[in-house]
Amino acid sequence: MNKMIKNIGISSFSFLAFIACNDSSNTLPTNNYSRTKGFDWLVGTWENQSKDGTLIEMWEKLNDSTFKGQSYFIKETDTSFSESISLVQRNGELLYIPAVRDQNDGLGISFRLITINEKDLVFENAEHDYPQRISYHHVSNDSLIAEISGNKGGELKSEQFPMRRKQ
Repeated sequence: MNKMIKNIGISSFSFLAFIACNDSSNTLPTNNYSRTKGFDWLVGTWENQSKDGTLIEMWEKLNDSTFKGQSYFIKETDTSFSESISLVQRNGELLYIPAVRDQNDGLGISFRLITINEKDLVFENAEHDYPQRISYHHVSNDSLIAEISGNKGGELKSEQFPMRRKQ
């Protein structure tokens, strides 16, 4: 379970921030995909280098309602973690869905958008063990900060992942 938690956390932070329309009502339209239109800056390759290794995320826009990402962590020459990520607008909700092949029968875990403004996206799943919250802060066109947070073993935790655009 801890490995699953860490793997979901690694990729969740990777979800590399999307910039979206400023809307204080936080209600998503059900008849169009206006909420995903501002996320095009996410498309490309992003990287976080640390003493533990390199996290890489690659994003592409599939259509008006779906972005697909692939995240992997490389330590020296080995890929130690890999996951696929979807950002989809479905039934009026915006969902962030990471999936790891050897966890949860390969099924994704949905995090629902709870906050959106011109610089921040916050997704939450209060039922998940850790993280319960995934957020992205758009710093500039080539920089963002992803963060995972929540209760882990009875203690509030938070991890930040500054990402730089590679392409």
